[in-house]
Amino acid sequence: SARFHQGDDIGSIAAMEESVERGGPISPFMLSYLIAANHRLGRNEEALALARRYKESWPDHRMDLLVGHLFADPAHAAELVEAMRGAGWSG
Repeated sequence: SARFHQGDDIGSIAAMEESVERGGPISPFMLSYLIAANHRLGRNEEALALARRYKESWPDHRMDLLVGHLFADPAHAAELVEAMRGAGWSG
């Protein structure tokens, strides 16, 4: 997630994919960042597919509300949610 907020979308995706390859869980947070990073890279089909997967996996999970409470800097929450919405995710 730090790489995403530093503007390193490719590095963010690579780090998350490596985590999954090593057996790490696919959480709503991870999927959120994958959606957002792919969207910002213009990988619209991938981002939309991930957004659909998110909605199917966690239909009642409101990432937009959650990150609004987690980040000390509201701009970080807005950055993530804006990119998710741009990819077709809705809370």
